[in-house]
Amino acid sequence: MSRRILVVDDDWFLADLVATTLRSQGWTVHLAGSRAEALAVAAECPPDLLLLDIVLPDGTGWMLLRELRHGPLPVEVPVVVVSSMPVTRSELRRHGAHGFVPKPLSMSHLLNTVRALLEGQV
Repeated sequence: MSRRILVVDDDWFLADLVATTLRSQGWTVHLAGSRAEALAVAAECPPDLLLLDIVLPDGTGWMLLRELRHGPLPVEVPVVVVSSMPVTRSELRRHGAHGFVPKPLSMSHLLNTVRALLEGQV
């Protein structure tokens, strides 16, 4: 069965590029451009991995992550922050994120990070 990845980013061009790249690897990808949309998508189709931007039009990615962890996203589901905002390791730990890929994106770095986290799940 294909792993499900939820990409949350309000930059639709970038989100579509990421989705196309991930789908080419055989993963199922869902997109959300806002906090509200991500909550709805995750409730309907819980992801196996979350790619999360920090700056969203209706709140922060950190806020969304907190809401998801109290709802449809179990703590064992890996979260990768994908952002142009600087993020420290302590911030990632504090919010329960498993990795960080800075923007502008290196697709190979993103794919390696996603692969490593999904292979860790059995």
